[in-house]
Amino acid sequence: MPRVPKGKVQLSVLISEDLYKRLWDHIKNKYSGSTYGLLSIEVQNAIAHWLAEQEAQGEGEGAHKSTQTEPRCPEDSSQGG
Repeated sequence: MPRVPKGKVQLSVLISEDLYKRLWDHIKNKYSGSTYGLLSIEVQNAIAHWLAEQEAQGEGEGAHKSTQTEPRCPEDSSQGG
């Protein structure tokens, strides 16, 4: 197992092959040279951005808690997700 840097935690998620390919295409288009570690950085940045938007939307409206149990993406619903 790879060593996890200090101050980081390992998170494993399952994503579609299409999303995985799109992530790598984005990284290869955005950066030149070595792409080592960039998938983690891009995913961390995307999660931080999404979370900041969620927190900003919640301001002034009270705490919004989702009760959604179904997948949000239509393509994910066929995978029993």
